[in-house]
Amino acid sequence: MANDSLERRFDEAMHDLYERIVRECGKRYHPTKFFEMLKTLGGVTTAHRLLEPNSDFFSYGFEKLLKLDLLELTMEKMILSLDYKDQLFQPSELQRAQERLDVAEAMRKTRA
Repeated sequence: MANDSLERRFDEAMHDLYERIVRECGKRYHPTKFFEMLKTLGGVTTAHRLLEPNSDFFSYGFEKLLKLDLLELTMEKMILSLDYKDQLFQPSELQRAQERLDVAEAMRKTRA
């Protein structure tokens, strides 16, 4: 698996994402459960859990961000943008992240 420095880097990226969501969503959405997961499990384990095959296709937070038209703030989008994603995630996890974004994007286009 990945080395500690990559895991720390990813953990910081996840915390930065949380802070960005709070800042940009204001009162419209506050990712409390996401923050609790980050605090107790750390960024890498949180991401792995949210990308498990048996997890909801869209998490509550993903759905909220989709409704707010803020897919760029999803964990999935952030993960796929990382240059070191292949060192932390399995191809199946990256595929699941991409599938969620693809479906969400298609849903967004049909609503427009």
